[in-house]
Amino acid sequence: MDIKTSVECDQLIKRYIATRAATTEICAPLEIEDLCIQPCADVSPPKWHLGHTWFFEELILRQFVAGYQRFDEHFSLIFNSYYKSAGPHWTQKDRGNLSRPTVA
Repeated sequence: MDIKTSVECDQLIKRYIATRAATTEICAPLEIEDLCIQPCADVSPPKWHLGHTWFFEELILRQFVAGYQRFDEHFSLIFNSYYKSAGPHWTQKDRGNLSRPTVA
């Protein structure tokens, strides 16, 4: 890895960590029950957004880390928004019907 690539990689990691911290901070005052509510078909429940780390796993780690093993094979179906090339996805209007994975 050359220096430029290493610096760019470090910047991406810092941005990822900052984004994840902002997401969890926004959700911190919510109760578990609040995280599961889907107010309408066009808005996903907050716990679904917490699962967006799946994008990092699917689009970065699986592609660029040799031998990477998915955390959970089912997450591809559950957290894939619209990426047809990544396989089938759970429809947005039905995300509030998922009781699993748990918020924890």
